Amino acid sequence: MPDSNRYMPNEMHLPRIEASDLEANAKIVQQMRQQVRSGPLKSAVWFLPHFTHALKGGLRTTLSLAQECSRKWGTQNTIVLDNFFGRAVPDSIPDQIRQHFPDMNFQFVVLDREGDVSSLPQADAGFCSLWVTAYTLARYNKCHTKFYIMQDYEPMFYPGGTISLMIEQTYRLGFFFLSNTEGVASKFRQYSDWGMAFTPGVDTELFHPSGEEAKTSGPYQIVFYGRPNNDRNSFLLGSEALRLVKRQMGDNVRILSVGMTFPILRYELHGVMEHLGLLSSMEEVANLYRSSDLALSLMATPHPSYQPLEYMASGCPAVTNINELNNWLYRDGENIILSEPLPNIMAERIIGALEDADLRRKVIAGGIETVSNLSWETAFDQIMNYIASPSGETTAVSTLQPTKAKTTPIAAKAKATPPADKTRTNGVLRDKDLTPEMLSEYDFLDMGTKDGNSMSYAIGNLGGKKGLGVELRPEYVQKTIDKGFAYIQGDATKLQLPDNSVSFVLLSHFLEHLPDLETLDQVIATSLRVAKDFVFIKGPGYENEDYLQSLGVRIFYSHWSGHPIKPSSKVLSELFKKYGQNDYEFMFHRYITSTDDPAIHSLQSPINQHAFDIDLHPPKPKGVVFDRRIPQEMMGFVRLREGVVLPSVPLIETLPFV
Repeated sequence: MPDSNRYMPNEMHLPRIEASDLEANAKIVQQMRQQVRSGPLKSAVWFLPHFTHALKGGLRTTLSLAQECSRKWGTQNTIVLDNFFGRAVPDSIPDQIRQHFPDMNFQFVVLDREGDVSSLPQADAGFCSLWVTAYTLARYNKCHTKFYIMQDYEPMFYPGGTISLMIEQTYRLGFFFLSNTEGVASKFRQYSDWGMAFTPGVDTELFHPSGEEAKTSGPYQIVFYGRPNNDRNSFLLGSEALRLVKRQMGDNVRILSVGMTFPILRYELHGVMEHLGLLSSMEEVANLYRSSDLALSLMATPHPSYQPLEYMASGCPAVTNINELNNWLYRDGENIILSEPLPNIMAERIIGALEDADLRRKVIAGGIETVSNLSWETAFDQIMNYIASPSGETTAVSTLQPTKAKTTPIAAKAKATPPADKTRTNGVLRDKDLTPEMLSEYDFLDMGTKDGNSMSYAIGNLGGKKGLGVELRPEYVQKTIDKGFAYIQGDATKLQLPDNSVSFVLLSHFLEHLPDLETLDQVIATSLRVAKDFVFIKGPGYENEDYLQSLGVRIFYSHWSGHPIKPSSKVLSELFKKYGQNDYEFMFHRYITSTDDPAIHSLQSPINQHAFDIDLHPPKPKGVVFDRRIPQEMMGFVRLREGVVLPSVPLIETLPFV
């Protein structure tokens, strides 16, 4: 009888988790969201996968963040190597960390394969990275807050199946996520709104151009990020395209493969490319990029990879595959060269770029301009601001504006045409054509839905089953439709829908963006009219504004050009009463206790600022403890029918209305 275990991948045994562990984690998660911790971290525990070198990709990002916490906050870090495979751990690891991250305060702990977390110290926060460490963090409950550093969408590291399902489950554990790029965050938002996205930086002191002009004739040098053991880097596609390039260009091109050691003869690439494998230092890597005429790096997952950014900074034009989730970064023919993931076409694009010096000059200039806006210092500041004051509203932090990628000239993408439907115009529902029968499909409306994230909140927290978004701005239409949500493009004050059309209406971080109090009145009236069970409101806490101003301070969002009005609980209660609604309650959470909170600015701070930064903003009173509770967020229910059971909204504390 065959031994079935030999067909089972090692990863099958990695989630060392029991139902009791999940229950204990759920309690901690509920507590951390009900009473969100704010302020610098005094201590933190970081769960890292087994590694032999401290400067590898995402690991370097995590350790750099831990170092920044020590630099700016004096954080005492416990670096835990989660040795789930039971491999030998090099004695040099602590020395490597000290060498490369000299400002980090840390102790180094190896967690054996049994994963006993009971001996780890108490900490303000716990951080996980690779998916298996998320299960370890789920069992570690000696911290107040848990963060998931999401470097990529890891289910795509494996074929769809058992392992990818176990990875996906880690995203349901309830941690705050710190997502490396907006593309990765867009995948995580399928599971949670509790987190932020950041744009990675580039070390431009290490990666910089040589200053030489783009070649107008060969021989040319191509550097290839060749990693056959990592499916997401599409080694077979890249190597086949380069085989075709070499066949056509011969000695006029030299191809160098770096990034991983592999048997080049096994892939029949002898004579096609030279295999350099892992280079000995980052300086050697940077020198190679500077001396190359073109670089090829492919990525099948939402993260764009650090390699194209480093190519750009080094003045080396990059080629990569089309990936719509990276449109925020890549502009074909302007800062990069995009290709369909097809070997023959990719080879044509590479050869065409080598033979077109003007194109390479344009791409080089665009790439250098792009990375000039990418700073690790800025990224870490924004991440730390979020760690110091996390929230349930997904925050995207970027120094770049999202761009629409151009279609490659070889194969234009055809747009799908929606089926003919008299209730749709350009794929958007028209409210005036929606009959009661059609509306019966939907149980809630999301006013001001924007890109649909609040609809996920309604389904996950308010008991909604199928929502209908309402948004005036056409630029958000396709984003919402792409997420599988139905959409009305229209004015929330003038909806032509019957009374009692849906069970409830959601107004999430929408009211403060309305132009004036008259419009607010109209939106509330419409919401109360079309809902039959309840209306739910979620937004900034505009309570105690006068008190804060008497101390010479304000909360950052109260001085924001995008918030023309301040719908406090008092303002809203007056509107509810105006329309005969007296069964309502307000709830508050994420309390600020003193002027030292990063959400607090002086009255002299300029408009449209976020977390307070001592190096950027005017000084504010220090150490003033508030004599009342100052909430950052307000939520409210209006019950429209007697006997309606309101959903138990998590993470909030009910207070009497004053």
